[in-house]
Parts: sequence; C-alpha cells; structure tokens
Amino acid sequence: LHLLIGVEELVHKSLVLEWVNREIAKRINKYHGRSGQLLIPNHAIQVTTEAHALERLRYLMGQATAQLKSRHPADDVFACSNSALLRGEAPAGVFVHANGVEEEVTVRIDRLPGLGDLSVREHRALMWQLADGIAAEHRPRRKKAGLPVPDPDAVRHVDPWTRPKERDRSPAPVVHGPPEHHTEWHEVHAALREAYTEAHIAYWRWLADPGLPLIPFPPGTIPPSHARKAVAARARAG
Repeated sequence: LHLLIGVEELVHKSLVLEWVNREIAKRINKYHGRSGQLLIPNHAIQVTTEAHALERLRYLMGQATAQLKSRHPADDVFACSNSALLRGEAPAGVFVHANGVEEEVTVRIDRLPGLGDLSVREHRALMWQLADGIAAEHRPRRKKAGLPVPDPDAVRHVDPWTRPKERDRSPAPVVHGPPEHHTEWHEVHAALREAYTEAHIAYWRWLADPGLPLIPFPPGTIPPSHARKAVAARARAG
C-alpha cells in the first residue's frame, strides 16, 4: 500500500502490483509445497441500477449463510460489513506496519449511492429485510441437511483453504443491470479488445523492424509487461 501511494503513473502501479502478487504467490506456494498460479485474474463488476445493487449486496451479505456457516447474516463472525449494515457497528482491526508498530483502524462503510436519501432507521430496516430474507431462503437447506446452528467459535477455526461443498460454477456477470447495459458494456469491451490486439500485433512487428510505427494501446489500458519495458526503453532513448 505504501509503495502504491508513492507511485503516480498507472503503468508503474501495475508493475508494483505484479511484483507484490508474484512475491505473495511464491511465499504461499512454498509454505504449502505447491507450484503454479495462486491468484486468479478477476474483473471489476459494474453495478448500474439500484435494484441490481441490492441484489449484489444481498449476495455479499449472505455468503456465510449460503455456505451454512451461520444461521443468519447478523450472526456472521467473519470479517465483513454485516455488523455495520445491520447494527451500525463500524468494523475495526489492527494494522501492523513493516516496523512492527500496531495501529488500530476503523473501517467506514459507505452506503450504496441509490440509498443515500434513506434515513438511518429506514436504511437499517432495509438491511434487516435483506438479511431476514437470506436466512429464510437457506433455512430449509439447513433443515434438510440436518445441520445444527453452527458454533461461532468452531466457525472461526475453519481451515481457510477449505473449499465450499456446493459452488456456483457459473461466472458472475460483469454487469449487474438491465439487458441494454449488458449489450453496451460488451460492445465497448469488444472495441477495446480489438484495439488492444491491434496495438499488440504492431508491437511485435516493431520488434522485428524498429522502422515500423508503434500503435498506442487504448487509453485506460495497461500494456503487457514485456511490451512496457521495451516501449519505456525506446522512450528513454528518444
């Protein structure tokens, strides 16, 4: 985090994140005696309407309940925003600096943009309505499985590498919104992908013949790491 704060250029931030992720992967894989990819590439999810924002919030709030690790989102003992949304208790923790100094940190949970006009009481009531609906949805599953209400202390000692028994294999949509928003996003994404590919092909041709022109990568995108180094060297050479 400190390194990212001190870096202004987006490309340089990307290089810092690449290094950090690579070091994390090497150390964790070494600890577990494994090799290969540790971190899976993901994408940001676009939320475009209030209804879809609530749908996404319902998913986040109910993850432990859906895995039958808690009876109700209000009983969730994991580090999450449920306590803030349902009881107004700001999540707190301890941040340990590189020099060993500990700092108590309180996390502020902002409301969804579409819920800003609700009073505190109305917002709390809406969150409880979502949470109660989540608990009611998964109660029959717990009853059918014959599982007791989980003990919070036992849940805290669940091996973090344990995989859920039932996993949703379908990838989440990149856009939570009406169909026209999905269509617009995919059209823009396709255009950017085509421009990115064209710039990448031009880069490889330029490597073979430096007399050929380079095509800039689309604005807001980060060139591949192998291309960034060569392009930066060319810029320094004038």
